[in-house]
Amino acid sequence: MLIAAVDSLVYGLHLTASGVDARILYLQLTVVVSAFLPLLFLAVALAYTGHAGWLSRARAAALLVIPTVNIAIVMTSRLHDLSLTGFCLVSSPFASGMIFSAGP
Repeated sequence: MLIAAVDSLVYGLHLTASGVDARILYLQLTVVVSAFLPLLFLAVALAYTGHAGWLSRARAAALLVIPTVNIAIVMTSRLHDLSLTGFCLVSSPFASGMIFSAGP
């Protein structure tokens, strides 16, 4: 579950970044890393229950289509309005955050 630890690390970096561009980059990296977590959890569950043979290469490739398209949309979000638009930083005396709108 190294990828879950990497996801937490990248999200932590996203929370501590100070500029909008750095936060957008870490947010995009978080989406990239976390896109594959459900498939990995499925693989672990199938192996644990003794059904690891169900996840063939063809099924794994079919299950990777939607995360791959989502990653492509998120990584090119500055070119279109399909996801993650209208970024701005909001700060308070206790914490800072980023507000953005999710596409259509």
